[in-house]
Amino acid sequence: MNSRSVAVVGTREPSEDGIRRARKLVQALVKDGFTVVSGLAKGIDRVAHETAIEAGGRTIAVIGTPISHAYPAANRALQEMIARSSS
Repeated sequence: MNSRSVAVVGTREPSEDGIRRARKLVQALVKDGFTVVSGLAKGIDRVAHETAIEAGGRTIAVIGTPISHAYPAANRALQEMIARSSS
């Protein structure tokens, strides 16, 4: 992608305050034109991707599995949504 990007990663077991702060940060990054990059793990990574999408921004998921395999399985729909939005 030809845009500025920033990685947003964090704990897999965030507090409500951590989730709120991550959402606020990602909303600001999207507003400023950044592409949000994260790892598609549960917790803050998932929050970062979902918030970027909700805010109308771009997001890239860095995964450690084959593209045909969703890990964690709970993020399968999110992985598919990100894949569809980039095509």
